Amino acid sequence: LAENLEDYRARLDAREFAWDTAAGALVPLDAAVRNRLLEEACTAMEPGLIASLAGAAASTEEEALRLHRRSARLRSECGALLDRKTEFTQTHQERAMELRREVMLFEAVEYLELQAARGDVSVTQVRSALHMLEVAAPVAPADALQRLHERLTALA
Repeated sequence: LAENLEDYRARLDAREFAWDTAAGALVPLDAAVRNRLLEEACTAMEPGLIASLAGAAASTEEEALRLHRRSARLRSECGALLDRKTEFTQTHQERAMELRREVMLFEAVEYLELQAARGDVSVTQVRSALHMLEVAAPVAPADALQRLHERLTALA
């Protein structure tokens, strides 16, 4: 139990967001949310610990073997679930970062359009923004890049 909780704590510490079943959504991980999620994990694992302790108190070799198999199965299931959760959270964080890049590009173009309306945009600023689009091309949606490129071209 302690090993699994320490592993879970390390995984939580490495993340910015985690799935919160109470909220039904990904939430930012602050200290309060981390502690609550650790407490929920501990509460969920306690029945397995109690069953394992009861099995360990058994005097027959057959019960001890059954306990060993159950412990191995539970350890394997817990590890697999934590790995899946890590994978899903990482995928979400990668997608969120891509979305942030896209939003930043739209905001930069909007800023340049506002500056152009005041007659205060330079060719260098437009070229820099076009370069930002080129850098973002591998990770940003093509249609968004096309719209931004058209808006920047109109400024040039």
